[in-house]
Amino acid sequence: MMHCAEVRPILSFFLEKETGPSETLETRRHLDSCDSCRSRAARLSVVSAACVSLTELTPPADLSSS
Repeated sequence: MMHCAEVRPILSFFLEKETGPSETLETRRHLDSCDSCRSRAARLSVVSAACVSLTELTPPADLSSS
């Protein structure tokens, strides 16, 4: 079973479905048993959803790069 120190660095990859099958399974198992990491994953999901909803801004044409 994975430990918090192993799960936390990959949580964003897990939430974006970018982990492999075995890593996904082990992360799910850990989250099922760890309130702290489950809470962290929930907060990351909120932040990720907020980032996705952001619109790209175009800088004004007169913006100087000096």
